[in-house]
Amino acid sequence: MQLNVIEKDGKYIIEGPLDGGIIERDVPINDILSATYEYDTRLLLLPAESLPEEFFDLSSKLAGDILQKFTNYNIIAAVIITEDTKRSSLFPELERELKKQNRMVLFSSRADAIEWLIGR
Repeated sequence: MQLNVIEKDGKYIIEGPLDGGIIERDVPINDILSATYEYDTRLLLLPAESLPEEFFDLSSKLAGDILQKFTNYNIIAAVIITEDTKRSSLFPELERELKKQNRMVLFSSRADAIEWLIGR
């Protein structure tokens, strides 16, 4: 899995996977968590393409599994989405709740996502 490390204002952000890898329940998530420990950061930038479609369908429970792991390891995530990113009808409710908690926020711009993460 190819990950990128962004350094800005003395903070590190783990970005990826960038090689078309898909985050699922275990192995890829563990690789990402290892990278956050290696760089002593809790900031994560994810392109929507790195998440399976099931992530955005709350009935699959994949979002809950991944978010629980992020919570357990105190990870703050920004996800870059496009207009084409399909989301279930209930996903906006989850998005609002996560935004309140500052745990994970969706952005349409990589630059905006990075600025939000740096401000955490």
